[in-house]
Amino acid sequence: MGYDVILLDADGTLLDFQAAQRQAFFSAMREMGVPADSQMLEQYDRINRMQWERLERGEVSRQEMLSERFALLFSAYGLERNAQEANRAYGAALCEAAPLLDGAKRLLQALAPVAELAIVTNGVAHSQRRRFALSGIDRYAGHIFISGEVGYEKPDPRFFEAVLRDCQVRDLQCVLVVGDSLSADIAGANAAGLDSCWFNPNGHPPSETAVPTYMVSSLAEVAALVWHSQGRELPAEFLKSEASS
Repeated sequence: MGYDVILLDADGTLLDFQAAQRQAFFSAMREMGVPADSQMLEQYDRINRMQWERLERGEVSRQEMLSERFALLFSAYGLERNAQEANRAYGAALCEAAPLLDGAKRLLQALAPVAELAIVTNGVAHSQRRRFALSGIDRYAGHIFISGEVGYEKPDPRFFEAVLRDCQVRDLQCVLVVGDSLSADIAGANAAGLDSCWFNPNGHPPSETAVPTYMVSSLAEVAALVWHSQGRELPAEFLKSEASS
């Protein structure tokens, strides 16, 4: 039968989150009157990753995570700014930043005719839905599951249980989770008993605790994997780089 239900992560898998984050961060810092540079962005990125990992482990609430990341940043730089205002400005700017990764649109075009697609993401609901609409990826997905609406964060098995229930999945062997995060996507798939494909374009080292069924370095490989699982050969048109077409 092959994989005919594909659960796709958004940021870092379909959307270029690093580019979106950079745009939103500098916009927010200008609004806050902070003369930010690339070094400050890197510091924010480290803090933000740490905070999201804490949220995934259930150590902080969503609201605590969102406000504390800017409080920690401002504290590190000795700045007196309102962290909640900074988070609001960042969130508003992020809503308008939705660049696609190279190959994302071709992946969706290749998968939509042969599988049921669902977006599964940790994030703020109103921001993510706006970004999905701007990028156009919501036109390909029959379902969108955002942790802020589901009530659980990836990798919590309850997140995936809700997804599988709403998608009316009867056979777990027909489901494939695709994402760039070992701690959220792959660990979550492991806990839910689902096959997974780790999108790893930067060649990060594997983990002993989160083990993907497959590992790929391009989105075209994801499309080929799904088609091959169904006994089909992916048309050559989907193997081209979007940047070169």
